[in-house]
Amino acid sequence: MLRALLSILLLSSFAAAQSNADHQKYDQALREIEAHRFTKAEKLLNAVIASAPNWPLAYVTMGRLYYLWPKPAVAITAYEQARDLDLKDHSLTPDERHEVNDQLGVLYGLGKQFDKSIAVLEAAIKDDPNYGEYEYNLACDYSEKGDLNKALTHLHRAYDLRSTFKFPDPRQDDSFKPWLDNDKFKEAVSNMMN
Repeated sequence: MLRALLSILLLSSFAAAQSNADHQKYDQALREIEAHRFTKAEKLLNAVIASAPNWPLAYVTMGRLYYLWPKPAVAITAYEQARDLDLKDHSLTPDERHEVNDQLGVLYGLGKQFDKSIAVLEAAIKDDPNYGEYEYNLACDYSEKGDLNKALTHLHRAYDLRSTFKFPDPRQDDSFKPWLDNDKFKEAVSNMMN
């Protein structure tokens, strides 16, 4: 019995040491990203993920790395993995979850995969209906798809939720460029920005 207990303690201390090593590598990867040494950060994060494949935050950071690099296809894969793991254990903070969903929506949108972006953002809104950046990004998607009415609906909702994020000036956003001379768009945005 004592031998079994000692084995369990030894194994748990080894797991804790491994976790500590993962956290040290993760922290070093953050420093490498900050210094724009992306190759070193990638190597560290790959080691962390190999050791702790169910840690969603490691995938969030990998997504951030590839977004900055930029490697959008790989960033999408990392953010999707983070989202899928978080759906199982809900270990991400609300801010981390916002990043995952925002970045997936933006990356899909930049790749002109608007239906995927819309699906991600609508699912995120069901989980967190009071976060305005999801609504803003939906407005961008619908604008890019040529649906001004839906774009304005989501833009108004984003404006109503502006206390939850930094509401940008839509007139400066390329997604709304086709509508800059549209009277309906100009009136709506003028009411928001003045």
